[in-house]
Amino acid sequence: MSQKLFNRDFTLVAIGQLISLFGNAILRFALALYVLDATGSAAVFGTVTAIAVIPTILLSPFGGILSDRVNRRNIMVSLDFATAALALGLGLLLSEENAVALITVTLLLLSVIQACYTPSVNSSVPLLQAEGNLVKANAVVSQVSMLANLIGPVLGGVLYGFFGAMPIILVSGVCFFLSAVLELFIHIPFQPLDAKTGILQIVKDDLRESIRFMTREQPDILRITLMIAVYSLFVVSTITVGLPYMVRTVLGLSSQLYGAAEGLMAAAGIAGGIASGFLAGVETARRLRGLPPVDFPQETAIGALGLYISNQSVTAFQPMNINFGIMPSLSHRVRGKRNKNAELSRRSLEIIEKLRETVLE
Repeated sequence: MSQKLFNRDFTLVAIGQLISLFGNAILRFALALYVLDATGSAAVFGTVTAIAVIPTILLSPFGGILSDRVNRRNIMVSLDFATAALALGLGLLLSEENAVALITVTLLLLSVIQACYTPSVNSSVPLLQAEGNLVKANAVVSQVSMLANLIGPVLGGVLYGFFGAMPIILVSGVCFFLSAVLELFIHIPFQPLDAKTGILQIVKDDLRESIRFMTREQPDILRITLMIAVYSLFVVSTITVGLPYMVRTVLGLSSQLYGAAEGLMAAAGIAGGIASGFLAGVETARRLRGLPPVDFPQETAIGALGLYISNQSVTAFQPMNINFGIMPSLSHRVRGKRNKNAELSRRSLEIIEKLRETVLE
């Protein structure tokens, strides 16, 4: 008899994660926007945003090790209570004079907490589910995270536009407190590892093994990792700093519209992930059936992007999202950029429809 997916403990973990991540997404959005509105400086905004990411990069390996050696429920409860206290302290101390410094420290601490919280949640899933439900359970955890990233900025923009930063800080604190209370009732099996080696040595050994694996056994993984790193450095960082500055300072648009823009970008990321997963599933199924792979032509978005990143003849390669510039030109002249892009989209949809009929045969 198979066990149900949403058992008591896993349901509490999922609900607690949902509340905590929503509070985190809304709070981060509002604090970053508050800095931009208070200073009007893209340099200050970018500096604060960059500094806030550093703890996540440096401490994530330690967060994974910590979750193996301390009861995961206790980690989640302690961190959510700590975040609630942090939000309360920020609400009491925040003023125009200390806003930039205090928000920078707060974002740093939130990043530290997130570096320890996320590994604890992810590593608890196998302990709460039967093997047959493991894939579905991990998918639920991932969807909760994506949902928070999708709706959090939109909701944060609306709340910030109507009520300002202070109510958001207080609401986020309440979210973290409720998440911690729920997590008190979770039972996660725990058996501490018999660790004879210090934590720093463990991190060094893990990093050394990871580097050896990517450089000697799987160099393709190293290439993909480096490509993603370059993309994140030059493209994602530019959008992260440039978009809010353009929307709020240059165009003078509302925080609600900025929140909607952030939500649309998250939705596009989710759509891209779904498309990639669908393509991988289709290709795997066709290979198992002895059928040739599906060839997405350059006239489609996924085909154009795939050819761009794999074509050795591209001499001036730049990491980028999909755009009409890397698609083949139309065979006929169309006036107006909007009309031209609409015609390119129509051509792609016609090709995809023919591919769909082929795949479903």
